Amino acid sequence: MRAVSAAVCFAPMAPDTTSELSAWIEARSARADAVEQGADVRLEVIPRSHFTPALFDALYALATSMSAEERANFENHAWTNDSVHLFRVTASGALAGFQFWCCRAAQPGSRPVILGGKLRVLPEHRRRALHLRSALTYYAHVLRTQPGERFERISLASLFGFVAIARALHDYRFLAEDVLPHDERWLCDVVQGLAADSGYRYERASGVVHVNIRPTAAQLASYPPDFFETALARAYRARNPEFRSNGCYLAFGFPLSLQNLQSIDAAIARKLERG
Repeated sequence: MRAVSAAVCFAPMAPDTTSELSAWIEARSARADAVEQGADVRLEVIPRSHFTPALFDALYALATSMSAEERANFENHAWTNDSVHLFRVTASGALAGFQFWCCRAAQPGSRPVILGGKLRVLPEHRRRALHLRSALTYYAHVLRTQPGERFERISLASLFGFVAIARALHDYRFLAEDVLPHDERWLCDVVQGLAADSGYRYERASGVVHVNIRPTAAQLASYPPDFFETALARAYRARNPEFRSNGCYLAFGFPLSLQNLQSIDAAIARKLERG
């Protein structure tokens, strides 16, 4: 995994990229079915049309056990999404976590983007690659329904979410004007719009997003001290040093390239093998 430097731009799509992605989708779908059938925590997809107050009660209760956030703030962001993936304990049906997802169409001079938000997993259910399984499920769905498109995945992430996602990638970059080349700064426009939709404030120069969400003392204590000294955590802290108390996240992104998809797939296999 590497961070993309400001000098790196996207190369034109190779002629065989669409066919390679299609082949990957079919192979991945077969493996995913096998994984989900034997999983002790399963994925359940809930479309936006099935969002209810009772669902939000359950999600908000789980979310605020780890991060302090006002209910109105939580619901406002939730309604900007197309679906939510619930992580349920297979034996009991108990909620173990969730991840919201949405896809936004391309605007002139840009590419379509995928946004995943509100990733929350209870500590006792971590290390099952739940967020990665959810991600590849959603990516495969989008790629299958919109073949030939080049997507950018965007995340407004806490330190914990950033590390969880970025360590499975081949490459990523922070979405800020001091990182992006001029012809990729349309991504800052997209982030600004997405942030505004959720009532957040985005600083284009630094990539900092004011979300008014703060980690709880219990969440911070659930990670060992050396976690905060990993290379990815240090990269995040360099841009958002007061992440513990300032209510801010960072915007970052990566192309939905075959290299990144394969890297995520391999990370899932490693996690499940370790158990």
